[in-house]
Amino acid sequence: MGETKATFCRICEAGCGLRVTLEDDRSAVAEIRPDPEHPSSQGYACVKGVRFRDVHNSPDRVRHPMKRTAAGWRRIPWEQALAEIGARVQAIRGAHGGDALAMYIGNPAAFSLPHSLGIYGFMRGLGSRNLYSSGSQDCNNKLLVARRMYGAPALQPVPDVARAGCLICLGTNPAVSHASFIHLPRPLEQLKALTRRGGALWHVNPRRTETARAVGEHVFIRPGTDVFLLLSLLHELVGAGGVDRERVARYMRGWDELAALAEPWTPARTAAVTGVAPEVTRAMARDYLQATRDGRGAALYCSTGVNQGGQGTLAFWLLNVINAVSGNLDRAGGVLVPRGLLDLPRQLRRLGIGVRSDRSRIGGFEAIMDTFPAGVLADEIETAGPGQPRAMFVSAGNPLLSCADEPRLRAALERLELLVSVDMFRNETAELAHYVLPATSFLERPDLPLSSQGFSPELCVQLTEAVAEVDGEQRDEWWIYNALARACDVRLFGSRLIGAGLGLASR
Repeated sequence: MGETKATFCRICEAGCGLRVTLEDDRSAVAEIRPDPEHPSSQGYACVKGVRFRDVHNSPDRVRHPMKRTAAGWRRIPWEQALAEIGARVQAIRGAHGGDALAMYIGNPAAFSLPHSLGIYGFMRGLGSRNLYSSGSQDCNNKLLVARRMYGAPALQPVPDVARAGCLICLGTNPAVSHASFIHLPRPLEQLKALTRRGGALWHVNPRRTETARAVGEHVFIRPGTDVFLLLSLLHELVGAGGVDRERVARYMRGWDELAALAEPWTPARTAAVTGVAPEVTRAMARDYLQATRDGRGAALYCSTGVNQGGQGTLAFWLLNVINAVSGNLDRAGGVLVPRGLLDLPRQLRRLGIGVRSDRSRIGGFEAIMDTFPAGVLADEIETAGPGQPRAMFVSAGNPLLSCADEPRLRAALERLELLVSVDMFRNETAELAHYVLPATSFLERPDLPLSSQGFSPELCVQLTEAVAEVDGEQRDEWWIYNALARACDVRLFGSRLIGAGLGLASR
């Protein structure tokens, strides 16, 4: 075996430290272990990070640009792939305009700021608004609420788990998933520390999760009824004098209307809807209020179990409202507003990212983080008229697997004049593509994940070099979108200055 290098995982927000031992060829990985010297994860890493060796080494990875032909898949040089894609994009754009070109963005792009900037810059250069993302299957409720409440989709308050006196978690299972939209390495250790110091921990979930079995109190709830439980918690806080009236008057609007809405939702009435016993709702409210009043702070938090429900947006909005009106917003032990090394919301706004509020051609859905819901993608492709997608790029995603109505979406994708997949694997969606461009794994690229700092309760900056060499012609997504922009004769973000400056960063 070869040398061992320190790096960190980029599968989720936790960013756990890893020790990666390479084979002698410096490209294959012999072993991945948790890094005991990492200041944040302190020797912890979940199975996804440790087993990433199998993903990185997989013989099924795409290692060279591939073109689908009548005779099957054929390896081609990068120069040919870029030239052919560029020529087809220019022809489609010239005949039908920029909106004839679409992009689907998969989840991994969220954990690589250069990847995301490459995508947004490329599509802005093409003059297309037709972006779709996995966020509509996962977290767009949080992005929309943050934009409406705080002015920026990337501004996401996070629980101060290390100091909280009460934490109520809805629809999450940190022992398995690390939670989302929060930097929470060593999740069980941190939650157990909360209870050891006398804090109250509640898990609201339709099933008794692995986390609930390990620490805290579990509360069964009927799926999709979280918003009613939150209304009842607000009802209890109002009745107990748990609203910071001065803060509400100074920073918020619409309180009287909301208080009137919550007034009839007593724990007894809510129980008939949620299945949560009135005394349990009252106990949660008491714990939350006690921790707020004694100065330790309290926080409500939810994740994908709520996000993906039919009332995910309303529930997340109300959760934020309770944290705010109780005085726990931007407070130690409550929920914090991370800034990090880079004020990401402000910088994204300067680049014009996340500011659109236009609506999709089909269904009239508002753009969230500049993307439309993937659920209308098939309709958009099938419906003739200005703005109809005729070509699409898929970046680190697999919409055939993650979106609803796979047969219909498959038929729509097969109609496209051009489909390009940028990925590590030739997945189900990529099998329909005309071209597949090989991307690096996170072990093969340097990283400074500034985007995830907006989810960290504490200031921490991680920087890594590429720890493994590529064993083929894989390229970072940032490099790929710079090269595609040149091949398509456009500038990133439609700006000569920005395009030139960012282009230098890919060399």
